Amino acid sequence: MKAILFLLCLLASSASAFAGAESVLLVKILRGDDKLIIQRRNGEKWMITKGSGAPSAFRYEGKLVVISSPGSFCGAGSTLVLVNDGQEARISDAESLGAGGGAISAPTDSPPMTAGEKVTAAMVLIGAHDPGSNVMTSFNRYQWSKNVTVEPRFTHKLYNSLISDLKTKVKQTPRVQELIDLLIVESNAGTKDAKFTSSRQAVTATPSLIESSIDGEFKGWEGETIIKLMNGQVWQQTEYHYHYHYAYMPKVLIISTAGGYKAKVEGVNKAVGVTRLR
Repeated sequence: MKAILFLLCLLASSASAFAGAESVLLVKILRGDDKLIIQRRNGEKWMITKGSGAPSAFRYEGKLVVISSPGSFCGAGSTLVLVNDGQEARISDAESLGAGGGAISAPTDSPPMTAGEKVTAAMVLIGAHDPGSNVMTSFNRYQWSKNVTVEPRFTHKLYNSLISDLKTKVKQTPRVQELIDLLIVESNAGTKDAKFTSSRQAVTATPSLIESSIDGEFKGWEGETIIKLMNGQVWQQTEYHYHYHYAYMPKVLIISTAGGYKAKVEGVNKAVGVTRLR
């Protein structure tokens, strides 16, 4: 069941996508309040609040997790699934950081699967990779077991081995055949020199987070609030939002999103748009 859930996520962007299940990177756990920063494969970041059903979430920081959404992404009834531990927690609140707030809606299209995601999906199905473990380690182990030169590159011999194993070790279904076809296309496209890129590497291609603390007092967001961080950076509020909250030297995360930067101050639920002054 765990392998099936993981495969659903890896195939989410294919032509016959499995609706409702999507693999995302758990970028950061905001300590002490069950809030998490996640990032989709298209680079969009979200801040979600989970329930108590996934106590092992802290072990997944920097790893892939599953968001199961019966409707819109992270909408009503959505859950966070920790595939490797078989845990699931309901998502009680979600804020799209990349879209600047507003209604939650799923994108009209999805980015294509990377070669790394296709290879990982194949390894999961044939039992060569345990979801939640290190993908690169599994990749190297598989190459060694098949007498393929162990290197972070895809070769025709590797693709042929995966295709053969999928045909002989896995029950043939339309989904499995679709994955085989995708691997054949990759092999015929001359991608033998392509470096291995895991799902996590693909998601985190752009800057992710700046972690620091506010240098001195913080009295909340007042419309054009300026905050100075302990790392020397100075940021100014750009998003219309008013909220009083007093704290002395609270921790702050500066999050890079598709729509600009947002600041999440410890003790304040909302991440607010900011721009760097220096």
